[in-house]
Amino acid sequence: MSRAARRASDGETTIAELAREQGINASWISRVVRLAFLSPEIVDRILAGTHPAALNGTTLTTANQIPRSWSEQAMRLRPT
Repeated sequence: MSRAARRASDGETTIAELAREQGINASWISRVVRLAFLSPEIVDRILAGTHPAALNGTTLTTANQIPRSWSEQAMRLRPT
């Protein structure tokens, strides 16, 4: 884990502060951070190429598209 990620996860800094320090958009950081909370099952399906076609970059980085609970992710994002 990077120093910046540790600082954010430990509550030492905010996403806005990290974005400012790195010279990038806070919205981008927020979207990318969501990917770190995908369930292992979803990650495995993506790597195996067996994920639903609707599960794409836009879906994965759009607010409120990925449930926080891994079990809910499995229910909502499993292949149809």
